[in-house]
Amino acid sequence: MASRLLPLFATLALSSLPLTAEPLFPQAPGMVSYTYRDQLKQDLTGTLDTIRALGITDMEFSNLFGKTAAEIRGALDTRGMVCSSFVSVQL
Repeated sequence: MASRLLPLFATLALSSLPLTAEPLFPQAPGMVSYTYRDQLKQDLTGTLDTIRALGITDMEFSNLFGKTAAEIRGALDTRGMVCSSFVSVQL
């Protein structure tokens, strides 16, 4: 008897779920520059192209990688990306 009721219970449980779910995180994820620090040092624009190809448009920088802030801003703007934060810690 219980095995015949299982499909009924499953149907009832699933029918109570909303047809469209809200996204778990409403904002797209970002990327911290530390993750790609070695690549960014070698090829800033090529690495930004790779990150952008992953669908990432928000970057957080902790280093300028030998570039000026204006150069990084230009590279981000060209790719439709933004820098949401910059923190430089000098020890």
